[in-house]
Amino acid sequence: MVRTISLAPVLLVLAALAMTGCQQQPDGYPISGNVTYQGKPVPRGTLLLRPDSQKGNSGPGVMFDIVDGAYKTTRENRSVHQGGAYKVQIHGFDGNAKPNSELPLGQMLFSNYSTSVELPNEEATGIDFEVKK
Repeated sequence: MVRTISLAPVLLVLAALAMTGCQQQPDGYPISGNVTYQGKPVPRGTLLLRPDSQKGNSGPGVMFDIVDGAYKTTRENRSVHQGGAYKVQIHGFDGNAKPNSELPLGQMLFSNYSTSVELPNEEATGIDFEVKK
């Protein structure tokens, strides 16, 4: 018995993957820095940069993981900034992960700290944030 296989579904999946997975990342500049809370590095967390449209900045927002107080553009996250005014949101955790308790980053140290930053139109290193709550 000979089986025939339709290639149409396979071709549709490959086309969809090509369209979504191969999109170019926007041009931009790498960024890195440190995040501290109460004078100590934030063990784990997230840092979100959103362009401040009220100050004429537009484009994509970028998110970073905070690990041992540091965040940075990596080859994996490819998060880059475009320069200009950004609104910043930071969430910090103690890093004592408890997946069975639904605490993948540990206990929350603080929630939704907001500030702003003006980034240069070039690589931005040493962009540090001190969470004041």
